Amino acid sequence: AKPTEISREWLIAEAKRSDIALGFEFALSPNQLITERRGLSEWFLTSTGIDKHSATIFQPETGFGAMYESARVLDEIRQKLSNEQGLTINPGLILGGSTAVEDSASGQGTASGRKTTVARITSVHGDLRFSSEDQRASAETRMKDIASHPLPQTNSDLKIKAIMPVMADRESNRQLLAAYSQVSQDLDGPALESAPSAERGGADISYVNKYVTASLDGLGAWGAGAHSENETIELGSLPVVTKRAAIFLSRYGNQ
Repeated sequence: AKPTEISREWLIAEAKRSDIALGFEFALSPNQLITERRGLSEWFLTSTGIDKHSATIFQPETGFGAMYESARVLDEIRQKLSNEQGLTINPGLILGGSTAVEDSASGQGTASGRKTTVARITSVHGDLRFSSEDQRASAETRMKDIASHPLPQTNSDLKIKAIMPVMADRESNRQLLAAYSQVSQDLDGPALESAPSAERGGADISYVNKYVTASLDGLGAWGAGAHSENETIELGSLPVVTKRAAIFLSRYGNQ
């Protein structure tokens, strides 16, 4: 729920009183847990142009219109930032024409225009995922710089809003993973490894990671198709993850 500074307030308060944080988000497989997660921001690109007859597009008095300008920004972002490890920038919704209005709460929007009219406005809503705060800051600076060099007779404004911090990988997280892996093997299960952060999204544990000495996530049941209409859970995994958690907590509490 948003705003997250309110909805996650109690989690952070509890984390400040705790040694470690354990997250029971779903797992992707029986042998993987999570020691790191990428951070998440959202961005809004608004490009504007001159609303004139399409016969005059490309001419000096009309320029290129809002849609070409948004396309320029998006393609330049693709060219300059798409090959950086751990960084993804996804435009999820584009609206454009003479009018463009997004309802961000529902993930829908409306747009109007004609094929014979140069687009006056284009709205793009996307997300930014990053492996570190330095990477986030660098990406945001470069994205804003790209947006600041518009095509003739157009303008672009890029706003970026933080959503979720990075769950940084660290040696203490790996030590928790090793202890949990030992529990799994003692139960005749597999050795456990850390899932690549690129394969997972954010989670509540990201908000508390920096307040505890160690964090471990993905302790829940596994399945497939997360966040889709085809999402499934392997019911047989529930006893497995329950035993793992119970034994781990028992051992940790006795340390």
